[in-house]
Amino acid sequence: MRLRQIDHDTIEIDAPAKVNLFLEVLGKRADGYHELETVMMGISIIDRLRFRRRSDSHLELRVHLPRDCSMESAWSIPSDSSNLVVKGLDSIRSLMGHEQGMDVWLWKGIPAQAGMGGGSSDAAAALIAASLLWEGKWERDAVCQTAASLGSDINFFIEGIGKRFCVAHCTGRGEVVRPLHLAEPLALAVIQPPEGCSTRAVFQGLRQIGEKTPNKNLLTALESGNVSQLGAHLFNRLEESACQESDWIQRVKSEMDAEDVLGHVMSGSGASRFALCHTRELANRVAKRLQGRLPVLAFEASTWSVPSLEAQMKSMGIQS
Repeated sequence: MRLRQIDHDTIEIDAPAKVNLFLEVLGKRADGYHELETVMMGISIIDRLRFRRRSDSHLELRVHLPRDCSMESAWSIPSDSSNLVVKGLDSIRSLMGHEQGMDVWLWKGIPAQAGMGGGSSDAAAALIAASLLWEGKWERDAVCQTAASLGSDINFFIEGIGKRFCVAHCTGRGEVVRPLHLAEPLALAVIQPPEGCSTRAVFQGLRQIGEKTPNKNLLTALESGNVSQLGAHLFNRLEESACQESDWIQRVKSEMDAEDVLGHVMSGSGASRFALCHTRELANRVAKRLQGRLPVLAFEASTWSVPSLEAQMKSMGIQS
């Protein structure tokens, strides 16, 4: 998250997308969720949110879509109480014992139904803003407790910053976060097909429960900056199930097979797919070529890099 204090009552936050370099499903839990083991990385595709404290108790969310939002499935974003931003604000407000409201403006840059964590990242931003604007200080325990109750990926966006980059090994439902060291930023071409994937349907269609752990070579490649080795060990257990939900998963995969990339894999429960590239220039060219051949959204991106939340708050004069 990148924080900006606009005034005493207003904070703006850039909320990054994520991709999964590794994703294994270990089994179904008693609470209905699945036990996961994953390596997630924040990337430079962002949503921007502005939060302004209200004097009444109303929670108001206004969603602003990109100018070119012709792909309807990518920008189907609710602005009512079903949005995780509103759910998160309402939940943490109850936990903290507040009655104040919030105005929220959300400028979308992360497509929906993409497996890129846009909703979770937005929710994380909302919880951070609630702590700073309603409490006037950083209440990490309350924020992380609420995040874990709302969704699997939200804690990653709060706690996933390592020494320089937003990369972490996550277990449980995804809420147990251990930051990892990454030697250098990675360059990616990210493709979102014209048809999204339902997370629920993809998990329901899972035919095989795995037992893989992140390959030692993958973790070593991250730490050493060996991008070629990293590309060779990308993995996502959900990809086979997602292919049954959408023909576009396989179609984009076939197109990426023809490109000079270091490796590629589906992110999360789909439908987006990303390729690791030698350079950002190559990632940009790959994205443009695929967008020229297919009716897709295409992005050039790199690893998200920001100071820790505590460091940012300190520079803003906020108690943490």
